Amino acid sequence: MKIREFAMMLSLSAVLGLIACGSDDANPASDGGVSGSAMVDSRDGQSYRIVKIGKQTWMAQNLNYAAPNSVCYDNNPDFCAMYGRLYFYESVPTACPSGWHIPKREEWDELFSATGVTEGDHTMEKLLSKEGWTLYEGPFVTRDRNGSDDYGFSVLPAGSANTSGTFASAGTDAEFWAYKYKDWGFGIDGYWYRILFSREDPSLSAVYEKYLSKEDEIIHDARSIRCVKD
Repeated sequence: MKIREFAMMLSLSAVLGLIACGSDDANPASDGGVSGSAMVDSRDGQSYRIVKIGKQTWMAQNLNYAAPNSVCYDNNPDFCAMYGRLYFYESVPTACPSGWHIPKREEWDELFSATGVTEGDHTMEKLLSKEGWTLYEGPFVTRDRNGSDDYGFSVLPAGSANTSGTFASAGTDAEFWAYKYKDWGFGIDGYWYRILFSREDPSLSAVYEKYLSKEDEIIHDARSIRCVKD
């Protein structure tokens, strides 16, 4: 399915989903905004599906809060409606709403352990959405390569952005921010990681963690955010 067609379809699904869960969202609980199977961001009123996996509660959609230093893929609001926003380094530490936080690298590892996903192999299908993933096999040739979404985590291929104004890999890759505490606590100078779900190369269709250096990927690249409950 073409990415723009999928964007229109998913935007409609999101609207219908909000209608369906309206009774839950109208009175979000004070504990992180959680109410039933959804949470509401008090900053802008946006609603997000949530999912409990093991001992963790995650947003089941990418964050779409319009923080400074964040963008829509291709600068197109339709992609924000579908994928959420892409966040540059400066906005990441404070992007999640109250009661939620940017996941630590170890929290991603806990998610993978609970779902049986192993870094570097082909088990990531369990966390991928059932629509929107394409695999590029050659010039002008694509085919669907969707996941099974066994746990309702619904990873979408939102791609990434760069400070140069370029966008890449929507339809084939999902990149998420993660951090690791330093010995003296959390801060913008913590150890940052990229969690990558990739379909770009058939032989490398897997999930990977990568440490990010300040001189390269941290400063220049924007990624998706999945918030986890405190």
